[in-house]
Amino acid sequence: MKLLNLASVDYWLAEYDKTTYKDGRATPKYKKPIRLSHNVKRVSGEAEYAMYGQRIQNMYKAVIDNTPENRALFKKFSLAYFDGVNPYRELEYGDKANFMVVDTPVYNISMHVYFERLPSE
Repeated sequence: MKLLNLASVDYWLAEYDKTTYKDGRATPKYKKPIRLSHNVKRVSGEAEYAMYGQRIQNMYKAVIDNTPENRALFKKFSLAYFDGVNPYRELEYGDKANFMVVDTPVYNISMHVYFERLPSE
């Protein structure tokens, strides 16, 4: 069953690939960002407040279909580009990202993806 995209938002997702180590420092690597469109909204509600506390002020939630492709694509620590930010002219994939995937709970036919805003420089 396809979920309706009534309030779909376009955004970019740079999938987490692996962590490399250079001079004893861990550096995450990301795959090339892809453009997606899903129902995305601000996080609100008592259950989500109980899970994340005050962090919900800086979070978005996408409700997507529970498919093997989506479960493989939306990994924890992947980066997303929201609010008009795009990956054009990045030196490395993920440099301009402003959100990170922090949780991906799976329900019967849907999957909720929680994005948290990254600290700005």
